[in-house]
Amino acid sequence: MTGHLLFEAVDPTAAITVSARGVKEVIRGHIGFDGLLLSDDLSMQALGGSLGERADRALAAGCDVALHCNGRMAEMTDIAGRTGPMSEAAGRRFDAGRSFLARHRGAGRQGGPGRRGQAPRGAAARMGIRPGQIMWRYAPPLDYTGIA
Repeated sequence: MTGHLLFEAVDPTAAITVSARGVKEVIRGHIGFDGLLLSDDLSMQALGGSLGERADRALAAGCDVALHCNGRMAEMTDIAGRTGPMSEAAGRRFDAGRSFLARHRGAGRQGGPGRRGQAPRGAAARMGIRPGQIMWRYAPPLDYTGIA
């Protein structure tokens, strides 16, 4: 999920959610994230323009899904009317995520693989991960000197 944050070293005019440079060069390129990318909630008033315009800009920047969370039907209609169907690339990422979840169904449920307190197995055990420990994917520090 993107955040409606402005990083002047990446894009001095646009928040990451609506910045093609932020999404394509930093999130997809430098960090290497290739999963389904959702915008942060477009109804939170952190970005300018109508909700439809915000959704257009988020999708044009490279987000796969424009997230709208307040449930107001008129706003949802505006967004749906402006954005159209999911792109082919976003559809592939969505399908890959759904396949991953289907293969790992039950993980984290009581009694299933990955249940809280259960000893880690496989790669997690080899890396010394403890039960209940949160793991973040390592991303190398950003070097903005080549971006500007």
